[in-house]
Amino acid sequence: PGLRRTTTPSPSRGRGLVATATFPPGSAIAVFPNPLLCLPDGDHVRRVCDWCLVPGSLTTSPSSASPSSTSAAQVERKLSLCTRCRYVSYCSRKCQSAAWKAVHKLECPALCRIKDGKWFVPTPVRAAMQLLLRLRQNDRAVRDAIGDVPGEGEKEGVLLSNVEGFREYGDGTVWKDLGAQAAAALRFSGMEGEGEAAAEGVKRVLCMLQTNAFDRRDEDVGAAGVFLDADLAMANHSCVPNAYVVFVGRTAVLRAEREIREGEEVEISYIDNTLSKEERHKALRLYHFECQCRRCQDDLDIYQVCQSSSTIPLNIFSLQPDLELYANPPINRTALQTSPPLLTKATDNQTKGYTPQQLREKCKLLLEAKAYAIEPLPSVLHDLLIRHETQDQNFAYALSLACFLATHCHPFGHPAPFKPWRVKGLMMIAQLLSQTAPLSATGELGRTCPDAVLVQRLSRMDQVSVCEAVLRLVVHYGPVAHSDEWEVVVSARELLDDIAQLRGRERESAVIGAWAGSPGRPEARAFFEEVVLRPIRELAGFAVGILERELLGG
Repeated sequence: PGLRRTTTPSPSRGRGLVATATFPPGSAIAVFPNPLLCLPDGDHVRRVCDWCLVPGSLTTSPSSASPSSTSAAQVERKLSLCTRCRYVSYCSRKCQSAAWKAVHKLECPALCRIKDGKWFVPTPVRAAMQLLLRLRQNDRAVRDAIGDVPGEGEKEGVLLSNVEGFREYGDGTVWKDLGAQAAAALRFSGMEGEGEAAAEGVKRVLCMLQTNAFDRRDEDVGAAGVFLDADLAMANHSCVPNAYVVFVGRTAVLRAEREIREGEEVEISYIDNTLSKEERHKALRLYHFECQCRRCQDDLDIYQVCQSSSTIPLNIFSLQPDLELYANPPINRTALQTSPPLLTKATDNQTKGYTPQQLREKCKLLLEAKAYAIEPLPSVLHDLLIRHETQDQNFAYALSLACFLATHCHPFGHPAPFKPWRVKGLMMIAQLLSQTAPLSATGELGRTCPDAVLVQRLSRMDQVSVCEAVLRLVVHYGPVAHSDEWEVVVSARELLDDIAQLRGRERESAVIGAWAGSPGRPEARAFFEEVVLRPIRELAGFAVGILERELLGG
């Protein structure tokens, strides 16, 4: 429901998905609860349940955190290894039974060959092995998706493989690696003696996985894996997508990024679409097509894309409610246009691949142009934030950087205020305020923050009220961004519960609740401006100085 496949594949784009109804921004277009494949990657195979993908641990050692300070969203489940292969683990008998029935009974004998804890099966190899074993059992869903392995039938699957593209890609290393993976999949499946035709068929399956599977990355719990659904795989790419995908356990949810009208094609981005055109096209090479969306044709930067976004009015309820800034961002285009071309990095990571000097030059240029939302500047700021939060314990600096990202970067790269990356940014601010508030109260904040002015500003600020207001934004947008079960939403609700227990804050909480219920009222907007936005802007004002001192040596 909500989608249909296009009936005739186009030569350049293949099949696609079309909306069968009109979907407002943030709404769920379709849910995909029965994937063809869903498994953790090899690095995480013993840290998540192999069926539901909930994080966990094989050990039962108590956490160092006190029960009162441990979030329910962060509590790990106890995992138990499969008693036969001792390779995969499960959080419950229910999950173990479901996995056994679906596929594990087929792969368990092969996984038994692996030395306990010594090494793991590469994710593509295990994924291909599962498909091969199910195909041997005449699994109709697998056969419809990938077709027959050569020598055993002539049925064509619906998934594209782009075999020739992979064969001719680069210097041949990718094709050679696919050959090694195919040999491993055949060996583990007990089919190693079935000849060259079978090996070529498995390489075709691996090409299908590379082309159609989703990287089920969950940065909130540090897990990753592969997800394949034959219907969801039909979604075509655009660098200006109208939809995005989130994962809830074994389920994928396709959500509208903006309003999608009935009959309109639903498009997602296969890559990080905040990159430059050259970097986006480089990242798309393994998909073997050159994007011809309007952003690529006109070489629009993210500010220009943002200017035409239909979701800008929703930002009236956000940390950047000045809608004029979205339409007319105060960047110096002359500085951008008259500068030398920006160097292209060597990797797809936003900050790796540059020399330190190249990174400094790029960031200096973007700072001078006030083009704060153009990469790699947001990634540099984020990395600096994480360093101050985790390594230096300088929560004041981390908070300033988080406020800057939430007001000067994320709104322009992700104009819809419910996008997951923006909601995570809000949650980061709230979590940092929960650290700085008690340190300010005891006078200990200055021990880790050398900026006395920033420390003083925080001491004069009602940090608890700002934190509560930001958490209200998280709880408002989180279920739309992802789901009610999202770890970010669960943690936000717990922090709100903790704030509700503080004595003497009944009046402040009532005012914040009234604002959250009717943010458009003049008195509510005035409250938000004075109590929340002004302090957030002041904190953000320290960020450029922090970056210049630490990265540029200014």
